[in-house]
Amino acid sequence: KAKKAAAAAAATSSAGAADDGVEYYEPAPFPRTLRGWANYMFDPVPAHSVVFLRIMWGLVMFYEIFTFMQYDYAKTAHTLVYPRVLFHYYGFDWVPRLTLEQYHVFMPVAAFFALAFSAGLAYHVSAAAFFVMFTFVFLQCMTNYLNHFYLVSVLLFLYVFLTPNRFFALDSLLGASRPSAWVPRWQLWIVRALIAVVYVYAGFVKVNEDWLRGEPLLHWMPKRASRFPGYEWVFTSWYTAMFMSYSGMLFDMFAPFGLLNRYLRWPFFFASLSFHGLNKLIFNIGIFPYMMTVITFLFFDADRP
Repeated sequence: KAKKAAAAAAATSSAGAADDGVEYYEPAPFPRTLRGWANYMFDPVPAHSVVFLRIMWGLVMFYEIFTFMQYDYAKTAHTLVYPRVLFHYYGFDWVPRLTLEQYHVFMPVAAFFALAFSAGLAYHVSAAAFFVMFTFVFLQCMTNYLNHFYLVSVLLFLYVFLTPNRFFALDSLLGASRPSAWVPRWQLWIVRALIAVVYVYAGFVKVNEDWLRGEPLLHWMPKRASRFPGYEWVFTSWYTAMFMSYSGMLFDMFAPFGLLNRYLRWPFFFASLSFHGLNKLIFNIGIFPYMMTVITFLFFDADRP
């Protein structure tokens, strides 16, 4: 009986109700046994951070699709239509090319599914449809490859199987899903684990001869000096390139662990904002800084933001 009582207490350690009936959340300690881990991963936790990522991720994806549509579909035409040859990924030669007129229909539909994903409307259909449509664009040509586009496809595929449409979503409002402010803990940690792999791998892959001697930043930074009048000396300095090389490498290696630690979380959070903000300001690398800034909130306690 004592063992059963202890198990029941552990299962409800992260979710419960106060004396006034209001639900509360208290992070539970890590278990020490395999069975304890199984129960731990299926314990309910607040859905706030998973839902926040759904909302903001969908809006970032909508913006990315919008860039293909603006200026009379200029980006679409120059990257997907006008090239005489598109280099397909191995095994994906069967992916068809579309005409510009077909993209005039394709892109607005993709934008709609991105917004529906964000709003939690027909969520699983919207998530699956947008995953297929975004991956279709990604597979068109290897020369358009970006690391964060691959991450987008993987994360969209993962979100198809999650349930962030039960809270602060049109599905729960319209009765299409059972309203609940809780999700199983594994839904939070599987996304955290995926992002941790991205960060840590990005850090360790930088441990090579070129990066450790400041390349390619020693060449990239001076080329951007003219965009910041009065600060040219910062961009042409050897120390700037070396500092950015080593700080970027170390940040990537330790970011997920720092963000998960309550005592280091805020310093790493502000370091993340600075890191991704500078990437956007100096290198203008598309939606990647927006993506990773939004994802950073996933490492806070489950009932945040």
